[in-house]
Amino acid sequence: MIVGLKIHDDLTVNNTLMPSGESIQDFRQILGKVFDSNNELQPLSEPLDKSIVQKVNGSVVHVKAPKLVLIARKESRAILNQDEVVSVAEQFGFEVQVLVPNGQTELGHIYRVLGSCDAMMGVHGAAMTHFLFMRPGSVFIQVVPIGTTWPSSAFYGEPALRFGLQYIEYKIRPEESSLSKIYNNSDPVLTNPEIIVSKGWEALKETYLQNQNVTLSIPRLKKVLLTSLAKIKGV
Repeated sequence: MIVGLKIHDDLTVNNTLMPSGESIQDFRQILGKVFDSNNELQPLSEPLDKSIVQKVNGSVVHVKAPKLVLIARKESRAILNQDEVVSVAEQFGFEVQVLVPNGQTELGHIYRVLGSCDAMMGVHGAAMTHFLFMRPGSVFIQVVPIGTTWPSSAFYGEPALRFGLQYIEYKIRPEESSLSKIYNNSDPVLTNPEIIVSKGWEALKETYLQNQNVTLSIPRLKKVLLTSLAKIKGV
């Protein structure tokens, strides 16, 4: 490993700076070799059979349900209506697996869960780094809380696109944020987050990262899930 003070960009590899033109996809291949070949990793249990039953030319056939992994948070930026989100996704035909990574979670487990999924969904935060474990072409849905538009895009959205994922943003509206219960509707915290963000990282972190949870609008969520299914099916 060569360690230095220069960075190509967030979560990416600039192939023009690499001696043999290596890219972020090559890095993903390295991860695969590490986690796929480690005999000490415990295999995942068999997934539940949630295949969709359809009729084709009068015959009943089973179509494998697309797998959606929901990255859950327990503290700040938690999805307060998570159970309802899971239920709606299942109604749309997804096999949903909720993943709650923490400091003790084995990376190999996360790799296998995300490497076998068709879509990953989660609220902006460090756990979104795990999109590197997904297969290029999969769908990455990032829930973007108020005041986090720039870091969500720069740290995860743009790198995910360079990685080859199909990226979807779900931008939280004021009424979906827990901050709406703290600040009035005309407060700049809700109406003009750029004012707070311009004060620096500490202001952004204290206001929007450490003290905000979200409640997803079900009608908006349904539109995102439909878009996701279309992308998974290549429509």
